[in-house]
Amino acid sequence: MVKVNEDGRTALAVKGTQEKLASSDVIRYLQQHPDFFSRHPEILESLNLPVRNQGDKVVDLQQFMVSRLRRDVTKLRAEKEEFIANTRDNVQTQDRIQQAILKILQADTVAALIKIIIGELPVLLDVDHAVLCLEGSAKNYHALQGLPIRFLKNGSIEKLMNGTDQPVLLRDDINGDTLLYPTTTAVALVRSDALLRLKFTKTIGLLVFATRHPGYFDAEQGTDFLKFMGRVIEITLQRYIN
Repeated sequence: MVKVNEDGRTALAVKGTQEKLASSDVIRYLQQHPDFFSRHPEILESLNLPVRNQGDKVVDLQQFMVSRLRRDVTKLRAEKEEFIANTRDNVQTQDRIQQAILKILQADTVAALIKIIIGELPVLLDVDHAVLCLEGSAKNYHALQGLPIRFLKNGSIEKLMNGTDQPVLLRDDINGDTLLYPTTTAVALVRSDALLRLKFTKTIGLLVFATRHPGYFDAEQGTDFLKFMGRVIEITLQRYIN
């Protein structure tokens, strides 16, 4: 016989051996619960429903509605899976940026700080390159002599940021810029990058993360954590810029 659980699901009452569920049991249950398929539309995907023959040029609206419902269920399932995947990626990215920030805060010299920014952040963030730029002449930055920093002409960063004052610019499909990347190999490899504007007391700078994968960065992505990391770098690097 059919037993109805508290949550509305059915179960076989078993005595000694399991009884076979009869068609009449299913019919009786569906008659008692006419909203069953409304509450469980995913079941319709596996059913083989008959198409009623109503003559030429007559549309079976019921069959049409069932087909549409099946498509909706499939679409919802795909959207759910995409949402879960995106959430998982966001959590992983958040963890990586938090690790990067902790690394930056642990640097006790400017050389160690630049080494972390240029050498370790690309590994933590799963990108190919990190480039740190400052506007002005290298001779004006005494504490930064000999470190792997690119010095740009005044106004270069505003041009790179498309003439806006936005703190972050994400570019999804580009060709590497010789102004930013130190070698022809790096220029050839870069297809997507993230540009973080850095503001200091007497100058401005730019931190760039670049990858060979088009679409790795795009304008639809959130930038809150990148902005926060840029702010941390501004604070830690400011003491060495005079």
